[in-house]
Amino acid sequence: MRKTNVTLYIVAAVCWLGAAAFVIKANNIKMGILYLVLAAMNFVLAYVSNKKLGASENKTKLRK
Repeated sequence: MRKTNVTLYIVAAVCWLGAAAFVIKANNIKMGILYLVLAAMNFVLAYVSNKKLGASENKTKLRK
């Protein structure tokens, strides 16, 4: 259940990448760049959440 957030961040990032490709293809470069930034932000959030999740799992293993 804890990995759900990471999965959702990655799915959202892929959706933003698709939207960016669609918008850039329609010659709206500024909006496409915004969507690419949002996709990058979601990938960073997924990375940070995964790293934080790994740290919390290590703490629970030490407690047991």
